[in-house]
Amino acid sequence: MLEGAAGSGKTALLAAVARLARASGMRVLGARGGELEQEQPFGVIRQLHEPALAAASPEERKRLLAGAAAPAARVLGIGTGASGDGSHAAGFAAMHALYWLTAELALDRPLLAIVDDAHWADASSLRALDYLARRLADLPLVLAIAFRPDEPGARADLLDELRGGADVRLTPHALGRDAVARIVRERVPDADREVCDACYAVTAGNPLYVHELLRTIHINGTPLRPEEMGGTPVRFLGDRVLRRIERVDEAAPALARAIAVLGDGARLAAAAAVAEVPVQEAGGIAHRLKRIEVLLSEDPLVFVHPLIRSSIYEAMGEAERQAAHRRAATVLREDGAPAAEVAAQLSRLAAAADPEVAETLAAAAQGALERAAPDE
Repeated sequence: MLEGAAGSGKTALLAAVARLARASGMRVLGARGGELEQEQPFGVIRQLHEPALAAASPEERKRLLAGAAAPAARVLGIGTGASGDGSHAAGFAAMHALYWLTAELALDRPLLAIVDDAHWADASSLRALDYLARRLADLPLVLAIAFRPDEPGARADLLDELRGGADVRLTPHALGRDAVARIVRERVPDADREVCDACYAVTAGNPLYVHELLRTIHINGTPLRPEEMGGTPVRFLGDRVLRRIERVDEAAPALARAIAVLGDGARLAAAAAVAEVPVQEAGGIAHRLKRIEVLLSEDPLVFVHPLIRSSIYEAMGEAERQAAHRRAATVLREDGAPAAEVAAQLSRLAAAADPEVAETLAAAAQGALERAAPDE
């Protein structure tokens, strides 16, 4: 378990763990919680397992999902029939099936399962991870989980259960003044002590803020002046990111806002539709946003850090956010997205006694019960 504040280096540590695991021949599965996906049944668990199942041959998939693991197919949205009615017995069967699926994958090849931003994971996934964590002793499997403690809206009770059973707990601390100076001088070799101290003061030693500041210097190609670094770290981060995005293309802010509304993992075509930008043009913008380190990937679209997404999202006015969520719901519905994905957008709207919204939310609830996910 890695726990620490936003931008403290948890994701970088997980990436290092993944590199070590791959170098030793382990299979690596990864997932990341998201603010807009907290009510999607087994959303994080699906992220973990879907790539491995998609890469497996039909024969391998049949073997992995046989016997005790069979109910996992419905939980993961790749089978038919209901896996439960949300009862305790159905929930236990779902957890047990997911455990056996993970065990089969680990027995095929030693496995590292990574979950980043677990404070935004859906409750069903957290319960499944806890069920798995209690049964790791006899499996060639490492479970690595990162989260922010005391995050508003997080399931603290479930995270505490996971944390209590961890074999290793790490808490990255803020960088010291000398460490910040070392990082600054790797990018700006002639930076003097005043500049390095100013970087430390404005970022409070937060690694993400330090690197975001240095990205701005690299892209602008202008000298770094201590007097230009006022403001709190979060506002500083948001202002810098938005200015970088605006320089890419006049349509880039609209696409960035659409991605922020849809959340990490959105498809390029959906974001382009929400932003009302032609797909080909959106693809070019996404590529440039990746080059300036705003996006981690182009399709699916993923921000380099959740704070980048939140800074863009929070900069939107309330009326603009409401219109974007409604447009996103329409786009996802027309694309045939699961009811839970559409409901995640509709749940952000102000109540308006809209029958279509109510029907979609009810359909999402029924789907969650059928997957033995009563929390969602």
